[in-house]
Amino acid sequence: MKQKSLHITIGSSPQPIKGTNALAHSVQNDLQLIKAALLYADKVKLCSLATSLVLITNSLEEFSTAKRIEFIEFVQACAPEAEGIDEITKFTQSYREARRKRYSKKGQATLHQLETFLDKFWPKAREVGDNLFREVGGNEVANAINSGLLEVHSFNGPLAQAFQDPKQGGWVVEFVNEVGSAVSDASTYPLFDQATGNLIRTGIRAKIIPVSHSALVRGKEIGLAADLIERLPLFEQASVDEILDIREELQRHLIRFRGAMINFSDSIMNAAWDEDFTFDAEQIFRRDVAPEILNIEDEVKANPYLAELTRKWITQPFAIPSGIAALGLSLSNQPLPALAALAVGTVINTALAVYDTHKEHRNKQLSIERNNLFFYYQAGKLIHK
Repeated sequence: MKQKSLHITIGSSPQPIKGTNALAHSVQNDLQLIKAALLYADKVKLCSLATSLVLITNSLEEFSTAKRIEFIEFVQACAPEAEGIDEITKFTQSYREARRKRYSKKGQATLHQLETFLDKFWPKAREVGDNLFREVGGNEVANAINSGLLEVHSFNGPLAQAFQDPKQGGWVVEFVNEVGSAVSDASTYPLFDQATGNLIRTGIRAKIIPVSHSALVRGKEIGLAADLIERLPLFEQASVDEILDIREELQRHLIRFRGAMINFSDSIMNAAWDEDFTFDAEQIFRRDVAPEILNIEDEVKANPYLAELTRKWITQPFAIPSGIAALGLSLSNQPLPALAALAVGTVINTALAVYDTHKEHRNKQLSIERNNLFFYYQAGKLIHK
């Protein structure tokens, strides 16, 4: 039966970035949401200024002069200790001064010289940008985009300046519009970080952001799924490529897991962006999920297929009444037809024993795999590997 694609919109609130560590922290937070969404959804859209800014470094080839200066200033703000940053700073200061005097003949001449120099200087600026891109985790985001499953919203306006001073950023309105529409749009499921959740809650109370029962249901399902996925062992260390591999391997089991998330989220009273939602998710994990995962673990351990197969392979033929030990025959004294019949009987009985063991194992394995939380259990095992 064909199902509609499950689409998630991630909202990650922009924060002032001062230094590489702060930018890396923002991108890493985005990646945790991205990985959880990729594991659960069919398509994902990310609305994050931090990641949008980082991705600028992947499209520098056709930048105008104004965009190049903006990018250089962004690098200054995010990587103040990067190699060659002093030279970059002096250049941008000179350029801005020349821009202010561009209507004078001397100012125009200086500006022309600086723009000519920028063409020669641009490769060094790009190198600093490329290093920054890798350092903060841009490659991981690029891998998700290249998979065809992730789209990143591109903001309008002078991002670098706005990012350094959020109060003056026109992108604030754009961000609110994007994440707000994800709440009211029935074709997507909203997944927000805590700061965005606070923003959404405030907008709903002020009646700026419309919210329906459908929005509450969609938000609770995805919020719970992401909360549980992020609890998986070593999830934080898992790469995007590993998550994509796990997603592909466990695709057929995802349907049941989604059904479980709908059932579990029905008992949650708070919206995903409410402060008490985290408590509700914790209750479901301890009451419903953790015990069931333990049951699956016990069933898997109680199904030692290889050990059983080996035992029956070795012992079953010698238990047959017509076997060599039962009759006390000497092989050297048996005619060839009798030996052939004995060999055939032994092989057939051995094959039947192996088949019965395999069938029994397969039935038990199917029972385990049909558990609604098998996807969650196996994802944890694969990440741990």
